[in-house]
Amino acid sequence: MKRAALAVLIVLAGCAAEPTPEGPPAADYVAHEWGTFTSVQSSDGREMAGLHHEHEPPPPFVHHRALVPPGSLAPGEALAAPVTQNMETPVIYFHSPERRAVHVEVDFPDGLISEWYPRATAALPAPAAAGGLLDPKDGSMSWDVVLEPGLGDLPPPWHGYFWLPVREVAATPVMHRDAPAERDRFIFYRGLGRFSPALRVRAAGGMIDLDNQSRDAVPVAFLLRVEGERGVAVDLGRLPAGQRRVAVPAPPTRDLASYVDDAAGRLALALEATGLHRDEALAMVNTWRKSYFQTPGLRLLYVLPRGWTDALLPLRITPAPRALVRTLVGRVEVLTREDELALTATLEDAAPRATPLADLGLGPFAEPRVRRALELMTSPDARRYAESILAQAIDFKDPP
Repeated sequence: MKRAALAVLIVLAGCAAEPTPEGPPAADYVAHEWGTFTSVQSSDGREMAGLHHEHEPPPPFVHHRALVPPGSLAPGEALAAPVTQNMETPVIYFHSPERRAVHVEVDFPDGLISEWYPRATAALPAPAAAGGLLDPKDGSMSWDVVLEPGLGDLPPPWHGYFWLPVREVAATPVMHRDAPAERDRFIFYRGLGRFSPALRVRAAGGMIDLDNQSRDAVPVAFLLRVEGERGVAVDLGRLPAGQRRVAVPAPPTRDLASYVDDAAGRLALALEATGLHRDEALAMVNTWRKSYFQTPGLRLLYVLPRGWTDALLPLRITPAPRALVRTLVGRVEVLTREDELALTATLEDAAPRATPLADLGLGPFAEPRVRRALELMTSPDARRYAESILAQAIDFKDPP
């Protein structure tokens, strides 16, 4: 990664390949998984609701269930509570020297799986009854696939989607057991959830307070900031278990292009250190190149310790692979106290003119930002206006 864009804290912790548990002998193949979950944290370190928005739509052949938040006017299965985490693009690659059938199961205790490919063998929870509400928890999904070395005729590349860089990996092609037309180089899934990672981020007075509340150390972290056409990435080093660290965000001094190249390169090296192959690490970086490194703001990226990943998304693969690498990156969009007060002032100023959401320029995380501003407002008129903006933000879709 580069030293640009003080908007990302990347914490890499213990995600290297681990041997499979005691039991039957492991099969002669390996599985590698990577993914991202995103949250928006207020300056006092709380996850803000409103993370159901899809910023990178998948190709149309991907399966999905339409999950909509409370207060939404869109059709779909209504969630009983807003979500605070957007689990983006976990993919599972396989590397097998021979053809083999594989059964994959993943649980999401604190959320629901919303998109996937290929088709699932089974999924929980069952669809909500008409008019019913669905709790964003206890999700699970399974797939029955065949690993087919040399298999061709994959789906179209879908240029313009994030799908293309995900496929640029020398992994064994995967074909659905009962629907051979559904094939690619990986299993893909996404989800929405409500949970609080053990790494808390507070931001006020020009300082960033990082609090690792777990028993696992976070070996490496990067803080990134992007403003206009400039960015900066700061290497924060190791975050020991049960300890706090204070960092001072650096001003974004590098031009955007050189910052992105540097930041992406450093992140790719950090991902390789977790056990991913070089092409897998590059696929992850390139998939999220725009949102990780070019989205304006302050963000933290971190790779979860393996124990966090296994608790968040328990995974079972049968037959058990010889080795399993799981690399999950946490992305925290950090709202500083200064950001929050500036947004509150913007909304209060726009209230007399009833400026619509689309003209406010609030960016891809408008809903959680407006929710935070509402917490700080005292004027009844401004609050009524902000509540109308929030209603617009709930169903707002980013332009393609």
